[in-house]
Amino acid sequence: LSSGDLLALAADKISASIWQAVQHFRGNSQLSQHAREMLGTFSTAMMFTMASRGKRSLRQNIEASWGLLRGINCCRSELELESVARFLNLLDEQEVAGGLSNFFDFQDTVYSSFVPSTDAQESLSGLNLLTMHKSKGLEYDHVLLPSLSRPPRHDNKTLLVWHQRLNTAQEPHLFMAGVTKTGSEESSLYQLIRYEHKHKQLLESTRLLYIAVTRAKKSATLFANVARDEDGGLKEPGSGTLLKRIWPQLEGHESVTVSALEDIYAVSKTDASGTPDDIQPTLITRFNQVLEFEPWEQRALELPTKSEETAASDSQSGAQKSLQPALKNAASTSSTAEGYDHQSELPSILGTLVHRVFETYVSAPDRALFLRDLKSLEPHWRLAIRHLDLQHGAEEKAIAFIHASVQRTLETPSLAWIFDDQHLDSECELELSRFQSGQLRNFIIDRTFIDQNDVRWVIDYKTSTPSAGQTIDSFVAEQRENYRNQLDSHRSLFSYMESRPIRTGLLLTAIPALVEMEF
Repeated sequence: LSSGDLLALAADKISASIWQAVQHFRGNSQLSQHAREMLGTFSTAMMFTMASRGKRSLRQNIEASWGLLRGINCCRSELELESVARFLNLLDEQEVAGGLSNFFDFQDTVYSSFVPSTDAQESLSGLNLLTMHKSKGLEYDHVLLPSLSRPPRHDNKTLLVWHQRLNTAQEPHLFMAGVTKTGSEESSLYQLIRYEHKHKQLLESTRLLYIAVTRAKKSATLFANVARDEDGGLKEPGSGTLLKRIWPQLEGHESVTVSALEDIYAVSKTDASGTPDDIQPTLITRFNQVLEFEPWEQRALELPTKSEETAASDSQSGAQKSLQPALKNAASTSSTAEGYDHQSELPSILGTLVHRVFETYVSAPDRALFLRDLKSLEPHWRLAIRHLDLQHGAEEKAIAFIHASVQRTLETPSLAWIFDDQHLDSECELELSRFQSGQLRNFIIDRTFIDQNDVRWVIDYKTSTPSAGQTIDSFVAEQRENYRNQLDSHRSLFSYMESRPIRTGLLLTAIPALVEMEF
């Protein structure tokens, strides 16, 4: 639709929402003939979709809508078709009760997803990596199944368990049981329901193993690590492992090959030329250093600019402003955020990026090096806001705003103790949940720890900036009022879990200062 037609829909005073305006588009005399033709097909498809909400999965609903709107006609390559399939799979994975628990988390997942090109897939010589769930209905010449001896994930005791089963009259009955307090004997019903769940999961795992093995047309190779007993024989695997389910059939079978780990390591330490390799086989290592890009990657991420000299000048001036942490200049630093609409998506994204920098900084082994290399994160920041399609000047201001918020805060000596990872129970971006008023509520605690006085601190980062002409005292009072209820909820969460004193505060990056809340 043209901008004029979109404006005509938005300006429809009869309808209470855009969706109602679309439904009643025939009564809108401001729409063009082209818009009426397009909205006829669109509204029919969307009415079917809206009527199906809650009756089908989110993935089924979106996929059906895409089909009704003939979305496939927009795909011009196999890669685009694979991208659509990948998006629908992500919907399937992230769906919670017919919707998404957090749209922005899903958006981040979509942005970070990767669909290899056809050329890349061909270069793998037909090798595919996929889970047992995704292999259903597919066939391959050879199938390799690793880690069959790995124990299942530990089944933690949940507060409430339930199980539905049929009685002798084929009527469904629901059984429910709650966990007992520590030190008390567990109820028989709770034990029974947990056993039913465990047995059901075991049967499901066995079914998946059968599916995976039967995907092979020529051969299936199964891998597992098994310990030896005192006599040199093989010990039985753990009861919850997939290997245990087929152990009686495999034990002593002629097709089973046993290799000692020492022999495998000895082979892996010598390459094809016979030169010893110092790199020992290890588990996957998680790297916590600052995210960096190769030069060619960085060039690919940078948006084209009208003037490289102007861009460099703007970036430099923003960095200089970010190095003025004195309170008397705090109000003037709000100009860094000038130009964006604070009701838009941009401030939220900038706040999230600042949060991530603080989280990484807490665990950084070399704080000074982290701050010196802060500029290397710019390509990552630009990628995070690229979809907003900002003008170059606005984008540079956004990057300068992140630099200013981070450097102002981390270079303030009086705030250094907040980012000390030596505190007891030190956590960043801690996720907690609780039932409130019959609904499950999820919380994210930006920073929490227990100080040397056995006081629990709960701190929330805020990147809001004072409005033009606003005093520091007025800004602080405003932030206290805006986030009082939020911090009170966070405080009550910990009060249910522990009895020590709790103090809460807002870390305002625009000042920068820790503003303690009083309840």
